[in-house]
Amino acid sequence: MEKEAVRERIRFLTEYIKVLWVMIMATSGGLVSLFFSLDEPEKVVIFSMGLLVLSGLIVAVVKLIFDANELLEKLEEGG
Repeated sequence: MEKEAVRERIRFLTEYIKVLWVMIMATSGGLVSLFFSLDEPEKVVIFSMGLLVLSGLIVAVVKLIFDANELLEKLEEGG
């Protein structure tokens, strides 16, 4: 890849990470408020699904961070 293409890919990944991070914060805030009102079985199901979504978002962010670091290393090597 060209240096400029690698730079653009890194910019894209960082913006994507930012968006996912906001989604993590919003989801975790909703889960905390739901956790303190788990008085019905439906809420427990929704809470469980929210935990799955949160886990997926965290895994996605970690993967994107590793991908961005890999591209940064490639850029430092010279191409």
